[in-house]
Amino acid sequence: MGIEGCTQMHELEKHRRDARVLNIYEGTNEVQRFLILRDLVDHVLPQWRSGVTAFNAGGFKGAAFGRLADAKNLLVRAVSRAVDAFGPQVWQNANFQPTMFKLVDIAGYIKVMDSAAWRTNWLELKTADPHSFARRTSEAYAEYAWHEIERLHEEFERDLLLLKQGLYPPDIRVAQLSLQAHEGRQAEHRVRPAHRVTRPLHVLVVLNISPVLSPRPRVINGELLETHFDIDAAGRSALQHAVELKSASDNVTVTAIAAAPQFATESLLRALALGTDNAALIKTDDLLDSPHDAARLIADLAGQKQLPCDLVLCGDAVLAAVLAGNLGQAYFSNVKDFVVAGDQTKLTLQKTDASITINGPVVLAMTDSATDLDFSVDNYLDALMKPLEIVEAAQLATGPQFDLRYRLPEKPAAAETTETTPESVASLVRKIAGVESTTQGSGSFSGKIESITPDKLPGRNAAVFIATPDKLDGIETAAATASALSLPFHVLVLGRFDEGSDRSVAARVNAESIYFASSQHLESSTPSALLAALQTIWKDLLPAVLASGTWANELLAQFARTFPRVQARYNVVEVVSRNGSVDLITPAFGGKVQRVATIGQIAEHPLVMTVAGGADSGGPKAAGNKRVFLVPLEFEYDTTTDELARALRAAHEDNGVKSIADAEFIIDVGYALRNRENFDLVILPLKKRLEEIGVKNVTLGGTRKVVEELKLLTSEQQIGQTGTAVNPKLIISIGVSGAPQHVDYIGEQATIIAFNKDADAPLMTLNKRRARPKVVPIVGDLFEMVPRFTAALKV
Repeated sequence: MGIEGCTQMHELEKHRRDARVLNIYEGTNEVQRFLILRDLVDHVLPQWRSGVTAFNAGGFKGAAFGRLADAKNLLVRAVSRAVDAFGPQVWQNANFQPTMFKLVDIAGYIKVMDSAAWRTNWLELKTADPHSFARRTSEAYAEYAWHEIERLHEEFERDLLLLKQGLYPPDIRVAQLSLQAHEGRQAEHRVRPAHRVTRPLHVLVVLNISPVLSPRPRVINGELLETHFDIDAAGRSALQHAVELKSASDNVTVTAIAAAPQFATESLLRALALGTDNAALIKTDDLLDSPHDAARLIADLAGQKQLPCDLVLCGDAVLAAVLAGNLGQAYFSNVKDFVVAGDQTKLTLQKTDASITINGPVVLAMTDSATDLDFSVDNYLDALMKPLEIVEAAQLATGPQFDLRYRLPEKPAAAETTETTPESVASLVRKIAGVESTTQGSGSFSGKIESITPDKLPGRNAAVFIATPDKLDGIETAAATASALSLPFHVLVLGRFDEGSDRSVAARVNAESIYFASSQHLESSTPSALLAALQTIWKDLLPAVLASGTWANELLAQFARTFPRVQARYNVVEVVSRNGSVDLITPAFGGKVQRVATIGQIAEHPLVMTVAGGADSGGPKAAGNKRVFLVPLEFEYDTTTDELARALRAAHEDNGVKSIADAEFIIDVGYALRNRENFDLVILPLKKRLEEIGVKNVTLGGTRKVVEELKLLTSEQQIGQTGTAVNPKLIISIGVSGAPQHVDYIGEQATIIAFNKDADAPLMTLNKRRARPKVVPIVGDLFEMVPRFTAALKV
């Protein structure tokens, strides 16, 4: 079930809680039922048999006493038949309990009838009103108890007949058959890669240790007070790939390494039990919050110990980017699988299903995937004899330290009073997509564009936001950070620009100072080309603050790692201004808690940060006249040597479209569409209109039912647990209810425009439970609302 199943976001958590309560409270009831059944058989039945032959009303008037006598006689006969058939096994045989406990329940209802009958008799003596509420209530209780006794007796007679035939009751039989089916089911085995190792190969697995959080993590006075820690999911995936590689050849040696406090020793012992040859712990005082610190420590240890890092596997893409730079090796992220074939490593990427062949040492960031790692007690005992070295972090390289604390995510604020009509939301969609209506007069910057040389670009004492023409999110948050730190703020847009394209982008950028760095190499904005451009612009000194959107996490990590004294914060979701400093809030451990880092001393330690889409800045909007500059940029970049760019181009050409995992704008189709006719009537015109107004790469996606039952989309277009995780700028959900297995795989940067006639659907009310992704609900008949929305997009 995992940690996710323990969160209150899912109904599963409630059932788990109920099961625990049932074990506690129902356990006591089971014991009491057992004791009552034993007394009925060993003590009460003999007294009944030696006494009266039948119960009667005892001279009392009223139907209640007559029914009470009938119930007692029924119980005597039922217990007698059970004892005559099975003797003391009635209470001694645990497998009989589902049948015999019904006798105990009948006895309980007889007690209810007894109380109701005597209460009715007392009321008859004390009150003159035969129709009083109390009397009617007592009679109703007696009647209800009698009906329950009849039902239980009928079920008892049925089950007793089965027991006499040598058969257990149906619930016992179902449980046995289920267990037999489970025991007979063979585990599904993942296809193992066919590695061919022809030389000694040393594999280094970097494990990220994270807390196993309780449903409501314990954070007190800024400290995270969790007590159980383990390897995170992506780290386990990397470890499994390393162990599989080792099993393919005796030439493979695997070393597991972690930078964490002393308690990580247990996780490393488990890694040794799973098959790694040795392990090393870089002992720190606390869990590291910066991938730059972890990469610096690991690279320093590898250098001191002269570890041959032929293949390095990580679970963190940013850590992999920095570590690769520190080790002087190539790196690739988002790796689904790999095969070692001699001196080559063949990679398969997750998002685009591209394949790459690499020669020489490489660092790989593996994607989170299902694992079947397990070990025996003997494996663990063997692990205790394997080398596990502990090295103090103080003996290795150290970087700048943050004033860091933890906090729980704040509850979503009250929803903004925004009119959510199709017409008003159409304006929001145009804004998010970066396309403005031609009637608004804001489609192009009309001012002067000055030409300057690269040496005139902002330098040390400035804050600069890095963007591309299609990735402009986060500018306001970065501007608020610059304002809090009293720095001038500039936006640097990297791409290939002409007179029209730069004016169009300038109109969309909310900043007073905009620089367009233009080069033919930046036309497709590949990661390697962008990195080469940044290295050309800032060779020796970084700006005081260098910021971008989360799309640039790995790009800025690679670039900033050459400046050893930087402060790095990735995926910032909120900025809070302080006196002369700023608090940057980032999600941690799956977003269950947040880290709060206080940033200061930027004169000595430049700040590198990325901002999540929709981050809260609380800062002012840009005012005044814009100054726009065009900067011709020359740098060396050879597309033929860029393996990643070539593989991505080939994958996109083969597929014809980009993977939905990479899509920035998605139309999310729900089951409410019902058929192909409605799909053609509602979805296709919307997609066409979005493309007409200038939204690029609009991608269709949908729920599992749309893919598997309605057959409206292919399996590659399914969003969710059994499909693909997405994190677009904008997702327009049409007729999607919002099941967790679908919504939980939409990233936090997304803005969701949700059409649904049910205002209380889980997706429509998502922001009452969590702040992101932001949902803009439109309540109404989608066959009316979506066409209105489509028409409004062109206004």
